[in-house]
Amino acid sequence: MEARLIHEKNGRMRSPPAARESDGSFELRPVLRSELVAGRYRILATLGRGGMADVYLGAATGPAGFNKLVVVKKLRNGSEDPSLVEMARSFGAGEFALFGRVYLPSALPAVMLGLRLGVVQAVKGMVVGEMLISLVGLGERLIYYGNTFLIAELYAVIASVLLIALATSQLAQALDRALIRWK
Repeated sequence: MEARLIHEKNGRMRSPPAARESDGSFELRPVLRSELVAGRYRILATLGRGGMADVYLGAATGPAGFNKLVVVKKLRNGSEDPSLVEMARSFGAGEFALFGRVYLPSALPAVMLGLRLGVVQAVKGMVVGEMLISLVGLGERLIYYGNTFLIAELYAVIASVLLIALATSQLAQALDRALIRWK
């Protein structure tokens, strides 16, 4: 959103059209006293709250004493419902039990999603790395068969890379199902 204002014909200032005609997701709210500091940033206003994070307008003091405005995205600790933490504490749960029974199960779906997406990217990175710097491996075979016009062998290597990516993705999905039984 632009910080400048547009001057109307009658002399009044109005906000830019993009900010005025938005879906209403941008809203400045007062900040609670417990949220006034996030790391080295001083929180000025709440810009919005989303599914996994809260977005704040903050101020940071630079090394020469200059202030700069920053947008701070603060991830939640995983438990959307603070009453779960309160209930676990009332039953005598310590920090280790809270981690194992509340925080980890609530964060596990996001962690497993990242793992499932990451294994396919790892296979792609492995092949590209082998294409660039390796003398052996599937990437090197792709380059060799492509340069020598051995199309059948080239398609065989491409199919094997796809099978490896699918197998690792299915393995990550099976691990996801085993760890997150309540889904």
